[in-house]
Amino acid sequence: MAGILCGLSLGMASASGTSPAAAASRTIMVCGDRDYPPYEFLEQGQAQGFNIDLIRAVARVTGLRVEIRLMPWAVARTQLERGEIDALTGMYHTPEREQRVDFSSPHTVISHDLFVRNESLIHSLEEAKDKEIIVQEGDIMHDYLLASGLTHRVVLVKDASEVVRCLSEGQCDAALLSRIQGNYYARKSGFHNIKPVGAEIRPQQYCIAVAKGNDALRRKLNEGLYILKTSGEYQRIHRRWLGEYEAESFWPMVKKALWGLVGVSALLLIALGWVWALRREVGRNTEALRQAHAEMEQVVRARTAELAEANALLMRQLNERGRLEAEIKRLAGRLLDIQETERKKISADLHDNLGQLLALARLEMAAVHPADDASCQEKEKTLELLNTALGFVRKLAQSLRPTYLEDMDFHCAIETLFADFETGAGIKITLNCEGPTGLIGRDHYVCLYRVIQESLTNVVRHASASSVQIRLGVKNRRVQLEIQDDGKGFAPASMPAGAGIGLVGMRERLSQCGGELRILSHPGQGATVLATIPLAASTPSEASL
Repeated sequence: MAGILCGLSLGMASASGTSPAAAASRTIMVCGDRDYPPYEFLEQGQAQGFNIDLIRAVARVTGLRVEIRLMPWAVARTQLERGEIDALTGMYHTPEREQRVDFSSPHTVISHDLFVRNESLIHSLEEAKDKEIIVQEGDIMHDYLLASGLTHRVVLVKDASEVVRCLSEGQCDAALLSRIQGNYYARKSGFHNIKPVGAEIRPQQYCIAVAKGNDALRRKLNEGLYILKTSGEYQRIHRRWLGEYEAESFWPMVKKALWGLVGVSALLLIALGWVWALRREVGRNTEALRQAHAEMEQVVRARTAELAEANALLMRQLNERGRLEAEIKRLAGRLLDIQETERKKISADLHDNLGQLLALARLEMAAVHPADDASCQEKEKTLELLNTALGFVRKLAQSLRPTYLEDMDFHCAIETLFADFETGAGIKITLNCEGPTGLIGRDHYVCLYRVIQESLTNVVRHASASSVQIRLGVKNRRVQLEIQDDGKGFAPASMPAGAGIGLVGMRERLSQCGGELRILSHPGQGATVLATIPLAASTPSEASL
């Protein structure tokens, strides 16, 4: 299944029980059609299109974290109806579909048309009855054919581009799709031998669809759409992707309107005499209309002022929120620095004070000469206890602040860490380094060391794994760390509330370095931790090494 990732959630909460705050605190899984330009499509592996820019803008202004995957439309629609994902980037609203999913406020209206080849004898929707018509599987035009009974000779394909290609190559008599898409493919893909017949087929409201019952996410999306429309950003996105194609779609409608206008003009000429007779009555009503117009203008100005004030207030709130988030991030970074300092201090106290006292006690006890066998046995037991306590103190001091992280290079430090885990837990650990890892700075090394340490601790505690593979490399000026175990795995959706404190700490550490953390896992298939950190701007380029 083709798809594109923009984020990753650690768990999927129930759609009907998600509060607005919870919806903003987790990653929302949003899917769409991989081949539905100009609304959504994959270009060189990247999600592009009007719907993609719109959902990203909504996520940005509302504070939502989203992951976008593009796939065959029928698959995406089925996953939403089953509640396996949170939302679809775009979906036409119908009463039938509303039985299975919920919709945001409509943000645009899209018209569809019947497309035929230039030499076709089909000139209207009625002439297409019982003809072989091709549509995209699961699309609104598929629903239309099933409901209208226009033809029983329906050809289904997975993607909109395949609809246009099959029609252009003569594999069917006609096709149903949106006018904008027809214009898009005619211009971008060279399908110049097809044309619309000018049939106005069910103009549809276009919305963002969410899983049934997820009212919290639907309200959040409506809030984002309102912000984008009042700020003008929605119009900019709309013009960028749809402006030129809507203009082309508009001309066939204009031609039909002009023909209608000719007929209306004829009727107006016939009625001209009657209109002249009514001029006096119109004159008497003109003043009343002028006054009503003035009152309406006052109402419009007042409403415009209210909207401007509300928009200004909203922008101030958004700015304040951004400032608070930046302050929280700064304090979190400070907290991590203090934590490392305190760990180092406690580690030094354990090693220099308690460790020295235990070592001295061991020496004192070793110097004691027992008078009998019983005392000798007690001495040996005491020495064994002192050795155990001393080893525990040293191990605790090393775990709080490993001295080899400062005394050795990074590779030696993590190899020492691996040796401790392999000895203590019996897990085989493999490390592969790729790319110029020498570019990684010391601050990033500490962060990566803690991520590896916490991940291995989780493997020992929860995974029941026998081996762990770790890959570390630098690519496109980003440090990439992957930790994969062969343990029992888990379902992120089943994690209880409050679980994953260690994961929260790992994510916060990476965030302070500008990095990201993702977790991939399925029951019985192990788990994978993916961490990325951008290289500092002052580091040498890879090409210079």
